[in-house]
Amino acid sequence: GAFADYRSWVYLRDEFFGGAPATGSIGDLGWNTNGGSIAQGGGTTNEPGFYTLATGGSSATTATIYTQGSASVFAPGTFDLVWRVRLNTVDTNTAAHIGMQDSVTTVAPTNGHYFQKLDADTNWFAVSRAAGVQTGTRTDTGIAIGTSFITFRVVRTGSALAEFYINGELVATHSTNIHAVNCNTVVGIVNSAAANKTISIGFFQMIVPVTR
Repeated sequence: GAFADYRSWVYLRDEFFGGAPATGSIGDLGWNTNGGSIAQGGGTTNEPGFYTLATGGSSATTATIYTQGSASVFAPGTFDLVWRVRLNTVDTNTAAHIGMQDSVTTVAPTNGHYFQKLDADTNWFAVSRAAGVQTGTRTDTGIAIGTSFITFRVVRTGSALAEFYINGELVATHSTNIHAVNCNTVVGIVNSAAANKTISIGFFQMIVPVTR
C-alpha cells in the first residue's frame, strides 16, 4: 500500500526463505556475516524460514549478520525496525545484540539502539548508546530471556526519541543518548566459553521515511 511509493518510503523486508548460507547470498536481501558461521535452519511452526548464526567452539568469538553494504549504511533519523529472533542458548557464557548499531563486527558498539543480553542477564535490556555513553539508557525490559522466537521492534523518531517493543508491548522509551551517526541493522552473538552458541533469525523489516 503506502510503502509502494518510493518517493516517501524505503521499505525492506526479509522472511529468510531463500538464498544460500554465504556472505552476500543470505535471504532475499543478500546479508553479510562476520565471524562464526551461518546455516539455513529450514522452517518450524509459525516460522517458515530462518537462518542460524553460530559462534563455533572457540571462546570469545563474535558472530554477526548485517545488511549488505558498508558497515554504516543508514543515516541517523526516523526509522521503524523489526527483528524476529530466537536465542537458542541461554546461559552465563552467551551475550547477544539485536537492533541497529554502528559496528557490525562487535556486540559492543559506540552508537546504536538495540536489545541486549550480557552474560549474566536473565531479562532482555533495551539500550540507547551515543558516543560510547549509555548512562540512564540501559533499561531492564522485565521480559525474561528464553528460547522461543521473539519479535523485537525499535522505533526512532528523528533525534528525539527511541521506543522499544517486545512482542508488541512497549518496554522502554529513551529520550537521551539518541546517536547522530550512520548505523546498520545487526544481530550478533558472542561466547565467553569454549562452546558453540547460536541464534536464529526468522524475519526482518525496516521502514525509513524519505523525501525524493
